[in-house]
Amino acid sequence: MAIRFKLSLFLVLVFFSGGVFSQSLLYSSEFDLKRKGGGELYGSWVSVNQANYIVSTREELQNALAQASAGQIVYVSDNAEIDLTGYWDLDIPSGVTLASGRGQDGASGGLLFTDEMSKRGFFNLGDRSDIRITGLRFKGPFAGIETDDCGNRDADGIRVTSSSSVEIDNKEFFAWPFSGIKINSSRAIDIHHNHIHHNRRSERTKSPPLK
Repeated sequence: MAIRFKLSLFLVLVFFSGGVFSQSLLYSSEFDLKRKGGGELYGSWVSVNQANYIVSTREELQNALAQASAGQIVYVSDNAEIDLTGYWDLDIPSGVTLASGRGQDGASGGLLFTDEMSKRGFFNLGDRSDIRITGLRFKGPFAGIETDDCGNRDADGIRVTSSSSVEIDNKEFFAWPFSGIKINSSRAIDIHHNHIHHNRRSERTKSPPLK
């Protein structure tokens, strides 16, 4: 999914996709369509040299997020693959940027993933402000269409509730049974240049499944 939304009203917004959605009426060229999904054509990256914390393991990530304060950057190493199975509702303090380098110099960007089914949010931001999440890949526990193994366990990649001034950009979200991004009762949420795909549990997602 390649999309940019600015939200200033209180609402509930769920991003989910069985395919790749693009704003084709706004962008006429193949270059523009690709660029709007972020990655190597993006450009507005956070450099690892700007980081206050550089992490590549679960323990380092948790410690950095617990210690970081407003204005600081926690950077997940571009080649890191961090297994967060069993850990839900991760938080980011107000004013902090969580970043990696998806697309910069050919980097895939740090991967944060879980293999556990749940009804919870991977990251759960409540009553937060001035946060940026950029350049990372978030992989959920189930990319399939079948429902038997899911039950009512509806995991989300990021939940944002009662928050403001949150930017989510140049990210990849996939394999989340309910949604990649879920927004509730928040304002000034800027979501752009993301690739959101294979969040396609059949009884939940409204887009047609990928073949």
